[in-house]
Amino acid sequence: MASGSFESSTGTNLEIGCEWTSTANAASNSSSVRVKVYLKHYQIYCAALSGSYVTVGDSTHYFSAAVSSSEGGLQKTYVADETFSVPHSSDGSKNVSISAGYVFNGTYNGHYIGTLSVSRSVTLDKIARASDFTCPSSVTLGTQALFTVSPASSGYTHRVVMTLGSATASGTKSSSKTINYTPPASLADGLTSSMRGQGTVKVETYSGSTKIGEVSKSCTFIIPRTSEYLPDFTLTFTPMSSCTLVTSAGIVAAGLSNGTVTVTGDTAKHGATVSSCVVTYGTRKSTTKTLSLGALKAGNYTYSATVTDSRGAAKTKSGSVTVLPYAEPYASDVSVFRCDRNGDVDDAGAYLSVTATAVASDLGGINSASMVLSVKVRGSTAHTDTAITSGVTTVVPSSLSATSSYEATITVTDTAGSSTTHRTIVPTSHVDLHMKRGKVRFGGYAERAGLECDFPAYFGGGVYIDDEPISDVVVAEGTSGIWTWRKWASGVSECFGTTASKTYVLSAAYGPLYLSSESAGVDTNSVAYPTGLFVSPPTVIATPSRVNKAVLISPRSTGTKDASPDYYIIYYTAPQGGVECALHLSCRGRWKV
Repeated sequence: MASGSFESSTGTNLEIGCEWTSTANAASNSSSVRVKVYLKHYQIYCAALSGSYVTVGDSTHYFSAAVSSSEGGLQKTYVADETFSVPHSSDGSKNVSISAGYVFNGTYNGHYIGTLSVSRSVTLDKIARASDFTCPSSVTLGTQALFTVSPASSGYTHRVVMTLGSATASGTKSSSKTINYTPPASLADGLTSSMRGQGTVKVETYSGSTKIGEVSKSCTFIIPRTSEYLPDFTLTFTPMSSCTLVTSAGIVAAGLSNGTVTVTGDTAKHGATVSSCVVTYGTRKSTTKTLSLGALKAGNYTYSATVTDSRGAAKTKSGSVTVLPYAEPYASDVSVFRCDRNGDVDDAGAYLSVTATAVASDLGGINSASMVLSVKVRGSTAHTDTAITSGVTTVVPSSLSATSSYEATITVTDTAGSSTTHRTIVPTSHVDLHMKRGKVRFGGYAERAGLECDFPAYFGGGVYIDDEPISDVVVAEGTSGIWTWRKWASGVSECFGTTASKTYVLSAAYGPLYLSSESAGVDTNSVAYPTGLFVSPPTVIATPSRVNKAVLISPRSTGTKDASPDYYIIYYTAPQGGVECALHLSCRGRWKV
């Protein structure tokens, strides 16, 4: 409480004075100022005239008071007691003028006095306002931050308020000088374009329940790269296959399966938006939410997706898939010859001794192969089928004629539904020479018009067919997968076939041309050769097939003795969704040195 007094000095023994007191009100940032006005005098009499006043600042109270005293000594008579509400400056300080006037209009001690007056500027007690505080230069959402308050008054309480963009969060009031406050995740809603940004921290000062002020300071807000703030999504690898065995077993098999990597449910958090999505499988990428893989190659592959939000925060999820190796089944170690009923070699035997091993891709133990032997007279359509067991010699009671040759075709079929054939010609019984009605054969019975020879033939001159010389004969032939193949007695072997039509994604531009992308296990078009057909990489001629518009191809691998080269697809533009193309392959090499 502030107080004071002052009075006039007229030199007439009649003076006016003021006694004042002030009581501060922190809640309203004002003071209640009480002013008591008095007269100092000896014997006196004056009537209560209007117009007497007390002024504090801009407020004036008027009063009237009569004074009458016959005593001889110096006396003090109070003539007014007024109270004023005085607002303080924003910092709580206040200087105010107090003045008083008393209308006398008479003569005292030989002097005429109209109005006695007095005025003084006084300083009221300063009202403590908002408290200052120390603030960290940066705060991380979700992490406790410490604020130290310097209270403007010991009775004040304080509250921390944080603002980031359009988002605001506040703590509870505390009377402590140290306030621990954890910025909530909701503040991130006010910052959607970056992981850090400028905001404000203010400390509000309260007197009781009344807020009397606040102090604000700039602060850097950091959004941590934790799951609370990172985008989220679901990553799915979906294998597809037309093979019932593969589908029911839930496996992925090379050549039998294709697949899709898909992102769904991608969302950003706390006001951010998804800005990009990149899906990968091996080395192949897509900037859409779906990556179609086409036919898959064997191996262990990692697929992943990265979703980035408008703040630049990214989340990556990944998975892996094992693509089991698969190749069409085939017959190996094939042995087919005439025999007697006991299986012993018999050049004129009416039975067949057949031995073959069925080879099939394991596919995790669910795939196996069976074999069927089909026997028919060479050139006819009627045939007899017999199931044979892999690795076991079977004597087939075929009632073979010694004078006819036969086609013995072993068809190998696996559980996955693929099959290949291996064809062997079983010759007639051996005779050095047989002639019959324009048919001549050395080494067996003549079956066709013209000359046949089962022996090595040595000619002093060339051998011709329709004036064309010949020097070689086919000793084995068959089909396997896309291939039709044959082996020649000279050691030459060859095959030809057309790959499955598939869609290639074109990306890299070379002048006016576009090149198919290099995605291991996806964009490749190499095809395995029939087993044992070549002892070294053959010469391959490849041409585009099954395509509406012209394309070019270029090898990106040399190929091996077991598989054809892998080819780039080159196109004059980059059509939406890629270009669909198949390759026709003609391969020529050697099956023996």
